[in-house]
This record gives sequence, structure tokens and C-alpha cells, in this order.
Amino acid sequence: MGLKGEYITDDTTWIVKAHHPYRMPLSLAFDVNKVICIVRNPLDAIISYACLANTMNHSTKPKFNFHEEYAEWWNDWVRLNATSMKRFFDMIFEEVRSKKYDVHFCRYEDLVNKKKDTIEGIVQFLCEIEDMEGTNA
Repeated sequence: MGLKGEYITDDTTWIVKAHHPYRMPLSLAFDVNKVICIVRNPLDAIISYACLANTMNHSTKPKFNFHEEYAEWWNDWVRLNATSMKRFFDMIFEEVRSKKYDVHFCRYEDLVNKKKDTIEGIVQFLCEIEDMEGTNA
């Protein structure tokens, strides 16, 4: 299920795409050394997820506005997702506080609008370097 290579978690991989710390039921647990947590503006994420849930496609939007044509559903959807996001971040922050592993946070919006700086920050985190000097970047 998911993208090609998703959940290959052996020593051949540097990065595993997951919704950590959430796990699919019956999926295998795996150890991590570092976590890159990409966060998105919750207002955008809730709309994007509503589009995915209703079209089963990451790049398609319905031809209507949820909040206008399905106001009651939309209010329930926002409450459900806000609660889910809070639980997710509570788990992430608890794991950060417990020092189980290092976590690097970056914003989805920065990956889109400030690609070079954001990716350099991820590389510096993964390689434990202060800057990109001396690399091929």
C-alpha cells in the first residue's frame, strides 16, 4: 500500500516516508535514528485532506466548496481533523521530550517556496553538519 518503496525499513534506506508516529494496523514497527517532520498549515492540510478523502486523488478538487454546500459535514470534518492533529503533535512532542531520537521540523510551504534552503537544512540534519561548505551542493 502507498508509494513505491514506502515502508522499506531495512539498513538500505536513509529515509522512510511514513505518518510516524501513526502506524497502519498490523504494520511492522521499526527503529529510527532521526525523524524529519514536515508540517503544513493546518487550514490548508484540512482542506487538502478533505479533497483527498472525497476524490481519492491528491491532485483533484471537487467543483464545490465544502463549507458552503456541506456546512454540517465540514464542521464535523474540521473538528475531527483538529483533534487528530492535536493527538499527532502531542505524540511527536512527547517523543522529542523523551529524546528517543532527533527530530527536524520543516514546513511544507517552505519545501514548496524555499526549496534550496529547506533541503539544505534537511541534509545538514541528516549528515550532522553545520553548513554545506565542502559538499557538492
